[in-house]
Order: sequence, then C-alpha cells, then structure tokens
Amino acid sequence: MKTLITIINKKEASLISNIGFDVIDIKNPEEGSLGAPVPKIIKEVQEALPKNTIISIPVGDVPYLPGTVSLACMGACCFKPDYVKVGLRGVRTLEEAANLLFWVVNSVRIASSETKIVAAVYAEYMHKSTLDPLLLPEIAGKIGIDTCLIDTLIKDGRSLLQHLSVDYLKEFVSSCHAQGLNASLAGSLGLEDLPKIAMTGADIIGVRGGICKNRCRKGSLDAKLAAEFVSVSHQA
Repeated sequence: MKTLITIINKKEASLISNIGFDVIDIKNPEEGSLGAPVPKIIKEVQEALPKNTIISIPVGDVPYLPGTVSLACMGACCFKPDYVKVGLRGVRTLEEAANLLFWVVNSVRIASSETKIVAAVYAEYMHKSTLDPLLLPEIAGKIGIDTCLIDTLIKDGRSLLQHLSVDYLKEFVSSCHAQGLNASLAGSLGLEDLPKIAMTGADIIGVRGGICKNRCRKGSLDAKLAAEFVSVSHQA
C-alpha cells in the first residue's frame, strides 16, 4: 500500500524529504479537506523536494461549477503535477458528477497528457448531502479518472473508520478495481488504523493529522511519526 503524505510548506518538505514516502500532497488545510494551496507555496515545496518526487495538487472541495473547476485544474497543470485532485463537495447527483468530471478531464488533457486526476468524495455523505462514494467508480472509469478517493469532509478528530465500515470500504475499493481505477482512502487515520485499511485492499492511504504533533492536521509534522507510518503502511 502506497503512502501519500500531505504537507503545507517548504519547511515540512525538507523535514520529510528522506523518509520514503510515495506521494507528496501539497495542501492548505485552512481551506478545507482538500484545500488548494497558493501557487507560491507549490513552487517553494517543489524546489525543496528531491527531483522526480511524485506530487499531488488539490484544487479544493469544489462547488458544482464545471467551468470554474476545470479551469482551476488546468491552471494546476502549470506545475506539472503527477496528480490533480478534485473534491466533489457541491455535487449532488450522478449527472452533476459526470458533467463536472468530464470537463475536468477535458481541460487537464489540453494542458497535460501525463497528469492523472483524482476524484474525491466524502465519508459523511449521508449527513452532508454529497455523493454516495459507491456511485463514483463506475462514472469515473468511463470518463478517464485515474483514482477515486474517500476522505472525511469535517476534520473534527473522527476518522474515516468511524464513519464507514471496513465492509463498505472493501466494496468501494473493489468497485474501483473493477473499473481499472486506483482506490485511495484518507481521513484522520493513524498507525492504529493501518491493519483495517490494509484489509480493504486500497492502493493508497493518505495521512496528515496522524503524523502531526498532538494528532492535529494544522499542527507541525513529526518526522519520526511520519517515517514510522510510511514503514508500516508499506508492510501492509
């Protein structure tokens, strides 16, 4: 299982540059679950990381505005990321998801033939009127998305596993794989959650709060915790 570590600035990039992560996600937690970073921070982080580091850039927990969102994704491609991530916060129906993601894929392909696209949905979908994650893989596979992600929308300390069962997550992962997609899971996960996440068959696990001091995603990263998390997740 690959590990995606979220960082917020060049200081954190230097701190974790040698711990064996698979993907670095450059995020702004102040703007939400998939908060978009400002371009200056992206540039500084890329300069602080080793060359050929696999980079992910989120464009936010987005509303249902296909033009705005697809243009933002195209703009993110200026930095030549390996992944662009879109959180479907304002999407309510399959039709809306299909239309928004169609234009995201179309726009990213104008800018890059290499950048992969991650579509994210939320563990609290029943309470926040967002798309049921189990509905995403089929349309994502048809449109040209690379990876489907479930994350937690509200960062209140409750983990992904406190919202969704292991059986539900297994079904999500299986649906992704059936469509030829990678499956990613995130949401206030810590070392203690890795055995259950490994049981789902997920390809990528995302982490931020679980490797920060005091388990606070807006706090500073703990390099020792990060290294341990990467090691254990790779074994899983």
